[in-house]
Amino acid sequence: MITKQEIYETDDGKVRVRNTIDISQAVAMAKDVSERRARGKNLVPLGYIPPEYWSFDPWLIEAKRARAAGDKHEYQKYVMKFFRLHPEFAVIQSAKYWSGA
Repeated sequence: MITKQEIYETDDGKVRVRNTIDISQAVAMAKDVSERRARGKNLVPLGYIPPEYWSFDPWLIEAKRARAAGDKHEYQKYVMKFFRLHPEFAVIQSAKYWSGA
């Protein structure tokens, strides 16, 4: 959630907006689900992304474009890149290996 917003003009005449956001709720939800996952619960989400991040994070902007174009693979690729860059929002996933036998 946006907690503070500042609008100012730079020396070259450009107007800038600076948003301060609170990510504690998304981080807490990811931790909570990770702890439940450790206790054996199934159907765990990949993570929690604060809604504000969709408007400025480069990987999520590209993910939105891919989703709008109907490219599910590209969408997933960019969302995974986001979670690698911001592990605090990711839910800890246990690795599973499947044998072809």
